[in-house]
Amino acid sequence: MVVVLAIWEFVLLHRDGLRERCLRLAPHVLLAALFVIRYAMLYKQQHAALEGGAYGLSLTPSSLLEGVGWYFAQAFYAFIPGSNETHVGIGLAFAAAVLAVACSSRIGIASLASTVVLMAAVLLLGKQRHPLYLYVPHFLIVITLCSAFPRRRVADVATLVLAALLLVWPAHTGFLRDARNFVLIKGGYSKTLFYDYATTMQHDKPQSPVIIAVSETYFDPFSWGFGDALRLYHDDRSIQVQVIALKPGDDPCAKATGSCFVERQGRLVKVR
Repeated sequence: MVVVLAIWEFVLLHRDGLRERCLRLAPHVLLAALFVIRYAMLYKQQHAALEGGAYGLSLTPSSLLEGVGWYFAQAFYAFIPGSNETHVGIGLAFAAAVLAVACSSRIGIASLASTVVLMAAVLLLGKQRHPLYLYVPHFLIVITLCSAFPRRRVADVATLVLAALLLVWPAHTGFLRDARNFVLIKGGYSKTLFYDYATTMQHDKPQSPVIIAVSETYFDPFSWGFGDALRLYHDDRSIQVQVIALKPGDDPCAKATGSCFVERQGRLVKVR
């Protein structure tokens, strides 16, 4: 955000001199520097776990280019499910079009530069991409597109029509319905498992290390933070949790030395 403020200050605003502008930005720069120092300390402590997980940093040019294409495709709903290459190609075409429009005015340049800055952090997460990361950049993309036609009635009408289409299109394609159903189904699955655990263990505490075997490891409530849900529920940081995927014929509790829970027909059951 401090870079966005600097872009707005030096590209758009036409007041005061360099000294006054730098003084206005100084508190924001200081705060950002503190965040960077703190992040560097955390990264030094946990970089091994981060690099091996979904939030590991990817600094290759191909990964960054792919990220730009993917996010711009998502911003314009221009994607074909199941084809990441199509995402990237269509997205890069939209990115080039937005860049061409941005070069027509200072507002366009500032808006697109701010978009890139706000997307920079998530572009580094090559394994973890999600449309929700566009919650701020997509507003600036809209400002960029409108910047080429200031104070023109035809541009206002065209913007209104495009906005209406963007609102209707996801519903027309079933995107919103599918997304809503996906969240409700997976959320219900996670909620059921946790409520089963809470009901079973409301007057007891598990013996660490805890093994939990579920059919969908990504969507269960226990995988996140390697068992943070249990540590928060019992207010005990010493609890160790291992979440494993159920496999036909396997007995996940056979070698367990602590408590063991298994999902059976969508419900979590304590085995030992």
